[in-house]
Amino acid sequence: MEPIGNLLKKSGFGARESGSAEAEQDTLTLSQVNEYPCQFCLQQGARGFVRIPGSKGADGIREVETTYICQNRHQCQKLGKYFNDYVDRIRISSGMTGEMKDKTVNQFIATEPWQQTMKKLAVQYISEYKNSYPWLLMSGQSGCGKTHLCAAISNKLLSDGIAVKYTDWLDLMRSIKSFDYRKLEECRNARALFLDDLYKRNPSPEESKATMELINHRYRNGLLTIVTSERTAAELLEIDEAVVGRIIEKCGRNWCAIGKSPERNYRMAARHEI
Repeated sequence: MEPIGNLLKKSGFGARESGSAEAEQDTLTLSQVNEYPCQFCLQQGARGFVRIPGSKGADGIREVETTYICQNRHQCQKLGKYFNDYVDRIRISSGMTGEMKDKTVNQFIATEPWQQTMKKLAVQYISEYKNSYPWLLMSGQSGCGKTHLCAAISNKLLSDGIAVKYTDWLDLMRSIKSFDYRKLEECRNARALFLDDLYKRNPSPEESKATMELINHRYRNGLLTIVTSERTAAELLEIDEAVVGRIIEKCGRNWCAIGKSPERNYRMAARHEI
C-alpha cells in the first residue's frame, strides 16, 4: 500500500507551505479527511493514523491518531477483505468443526412449544447480545438441540468478528488431568467461550476446582460465555451451587431448561424397533 503521505500529496492535500495560516487551518479542522475515506481506513477497522500536513516534523507532516470511521466501510473492498480474512482466521481457531461450523438458527425445526421456546431464546440472544454481552445457558434433555442452537449463535458471533473458543467440558477436564493447561488458559481468556456439556459426569474435586476457576474468572471479567448441559437445573445446583449460581446470575433471562423425555431426543427419533 502506498504511504498515505504520498497519496495526500498527489491529491493536493497539504500542498500549501508548512506553517502557513492555510495549512494550520487544515490541521485544526481535518475537513478534507472526508474527501479521501479509502486512504484513511488502513485496514484497521476504519481506525488508524492520519498524516496531517502543516505541522512540525522532519518532513513538515505530523501523524495524528484518529477514530475516523469511513461512511462507506461496508462497501469498501479493501476493508471488507481485511475483515473477511480475520473472520476466516477466527473460525479456524475456534475449535468448531464438522457440522457445528455450519449450523444456523433457521435450520432448527421448531414444531413443539418447547422447541419454539429454545429457538425464540436463540433469536432473542442474537438480536440483543451486543447491548450487554450476556451469558447463555441451555440445559436439560439430551439430543433436544441445545448444541445446535448454541453452535448457531457462536457462528453468528464469529461472522460478526467476535472470536469464539469452543470446548467440550470433558475434553477440557482430560487436558487438565494430563497436566496440559493450555486449553484452560485459552478458555479463561477467550473473548467468547462456548462450553459444551458442562458436568457430563460428576466432577472430581480437582475438576470442580478447575471449573470454578474458569467460570469465576469469566464472571469477574464480564467475558461472554455460552453453556450447555444435559443436567436439570436441580442437578446442576446440587453438583456445584457456586459455579452454577454465577452462570445463572450472568444469564439473567437467557436461560432455558428442557424437561427430560425420550420423545425430545432427535437422535432417537428415527430409531426402529426390532
